[in-house]
Amino acid sequence: GGLAAVPRPDRDKTGAGHWASNPERSSTRRAAPSGQGQGRSRAGQQAQTGSMEPQQLTRETLVRRHQLRGSVLPVLTLAYNRRRQHLLTGDEQALRLFSTRKELAVLWLDPRSPSPIYIVHHAPRDVYVVAYDDEPSKHADASTVQILHASLAPLLRYKPHDDFLASLVIHSSGLVITSGEQELKLWRLESDSEVSQVCTLNEHSTRGAMHVLHTSQDVLLGAVDATVWVWRLGDAMKDVIEPRLALCWEAGGRIMREDPPAITSLLHVGGGRVVVGLDDG
Repeated sequence: GGLAAVPRPDRDKTGAGHWASNPERSSTRRAAPSGQGQGRSRAGQQAQTGSMEPQQLTRETLVRRHQLRGSVLPVLTLAYNRRRQHLLTGDEQALRLFSTRKELAVLWLDPRSPSPIYIVHHAPRDVYVVAYDDEPSKHADASTVQILHASLAPLLRYKPHDDFLASLVIHSSGLVITSGEQELKLWRLESDSEVSQVCTLNEHSTRGAMHVLHTSQDVLLGAVDATVWVWRLGDAMKDVIEPRLALCWEAGGRIMREDPPAITSLLHVGGGRVVVGLDDG
């Protein structure tokens, strides 16, 4: 009529419970028939696999491995070279090239020159494309684009627009797309030291400069304030570039506000879907 004490299951680090083995019981346990033994074995393997899943997931989370420091100045922009597993950062003083363990090279900038605002790795040619700020405007490097070898050796510098440079992205085909005050320009790197203009897009010219650009497959997206423009580029992989404006819409929807939120980021996720980030959170 009394109550027997039931042992609590032990807990491993994953939080999954299992019964502690009892050596006395295990020594007197009778062998099960072959069919039942195989069934229990499979069940045990499944249970063991299930208990391993949380551990496998923990390996895929973001874990800080190490920190690289080349300067006390803020990092303004950076790009990752997947082929070489290198990282190029830009600050007010220099462009700094890192491996995943140490600093490899430094390209010092003119103390009076504009700061880098965009760094992108051009995978087809394995070069870095660096865009510079428009201040000081009288400096020769203001609003220019520079092409650097993977070792940071300078190869080419050109000014894509007569006015300032608002933004820069690179399409997977290798096209370099720059944004000026009233137009977008598409450029092709003919060689490491030669660039040619492909075309100009200016459907948004009355709205001002596009500071937000994004490319995905055959699509180019740009935003001014709360308005998004989408261009179809054609078959860029086959060198057939025939951009056409596909659509334009207000990200704020039909609800008109006196001060609509501005778009800060764009992402084409496929399936005709676009994710828009707004400055109101």
